[in-house]
Amino acid sequence: MGENSFTNIYIQDNTTLWVGGVDGLYRVNLLSMPEYSDSFHAQVNAVYLSQDSLIYGGNELEGTNVVVDYGDSDITLEYSAPRYIYGSGLRYQTRLVGYDEGWSNWSSENRRTYTNLSNGSYEFRVRAIDAFGIVSAEGSISVIVPTPWFKSIWAYLIYVGLIVAFGFLVVRIKTERIQRKNLELERKVIHRTAELQVEKRRLENLNENLRALDENRDKFLSVVAHDLRNPLMIVRSSADLIEEEIEDKAALLEFSGYIRDAALKMQNIIEDLLEDRAKKIRLHDDLSVFDMRWIVEKICAESKVWAESKHIEIIQDLDDGCIIKADSAQISVIVDNLVSNALKYSNPDSRIWVSLKKQGEKVLFSVRDEGQGMLKSEIQNIGMPSTKFSAKPTGGESSSGMGLYIVKDLLLIHQGELQVTSPGRGKGTTFTVVLNFVNNQGV
Repeated sequence: MGENSFTNIYIQDNTTLWVGGVDGLYRVNLLSMPEYSDSFHAQVNAVYLSQDSLIYGGNELEGTNVVVDYGDSDITLEYSAPRYIYGSGLRYQTRLVGYDEGWSNWSSENRRTYTNLSNGSYEFRVRAIDAFGIVSAEGSISVIVPTPWFKSIWAYLIYVGLIVAFGFLVVRIKTERIQRKNLELERKVIHRTAELQVEKRRLENLNENLRALDENRDKFLSVVAHDLRNPLMIVRSSADLIEEEIEDKAALLEFSGYIRDAALKMQNIIEDLLEDRAKKIRLHDDLSVFDMRWIVEKICAESKVWAESKHIEIIQDLDDGCIIKADSAQISVIVDNLVSNALKYSNPDSRIWVSLKKQGEKVLFSVRDEGQGMLKSEIQNIGMPSTKFSAKPTGGESSSGMGLYIVKDLLLIHQGELQVTSPGRGKGTTFTVVLNFVNNQGV
């Protein structure tokens, strides 16, 4: 009867069946029909690459290991289920174990295609179902996609080695680049440092020149102050004598007052100048070799009027041949300060001893008075600009308190020494200057 369409079925008896259709009437002898079997088997018949290249074929491939290269992993599997009785209406269900999550839907399609299979082992399984709902036994084959060389363990080791080598190369290149930059920076630093050193030397020279100019100016001011202070004191003392000895000359008394007031103002100005510049007095290159006696005699002579105004006697004991190498202007400042201090702090009707002696390789200049004396604590602080002494001027003279500081500072420059002794309060003080003797027969 084949695949004809039936429109009517008539059962005559237990052995005869009449079937009518568009193609005619058929009589079916039920006794002559073959015996029906529930058992049938699905099987894979062929395997294709890219759907058209047959690599495996045959009626039965059950248990076959199909090996497919990694690059040819697009495969098509063709299958069937021999069901010779009621062969129409078969449907299939497939599953590729290792790829599919489960069985596919039932379909009459008798081939299945898989693309881009990864390396590994798979099992293709197929089963069929007939029109009566009977499911066949499964057929299966193994599909093997070998691991390519570039995915092997050795290949991965090579990859790791290449990555490590590449990383090392990158680090080395960056390190060399950093080293080159460091060298370039170091060269720039060296060059810039050299420029700064040149600029530093230039500024040091400029600063030295400015310092020299400042020292010359201060030295000039010190000399001017020294040259003016004693004459002004003499002017003031002279005015006092005029006022005391000439009683009947009113005009002369008036002018003597003017002299005294002007001298006092000028002396105050000079004292302020000395105090302001005391810290800046420095020895310059104006050194000469001379006998110190003429400076001491000159200062004592200039101080005579001042001493007479206070009825103070200056007793001199000066040796010849006290040769020194020094700045004569600054030695004059030293001598003048010590003699002036003795006059300033001595009581009227007293004496002052001025001596100049040579002892071995030293020249000793000393001034001793009968004045107010000094405490040990005051002697220890001589040379400190902020030191305040208990002694007060006895004739109304002004005092900046800087005289001994200037003396000690100048002696330090001349590599000299100031020695001070006092028996105590009210017993006078002795100041001794120690300088180096210079043997010069031509002086």
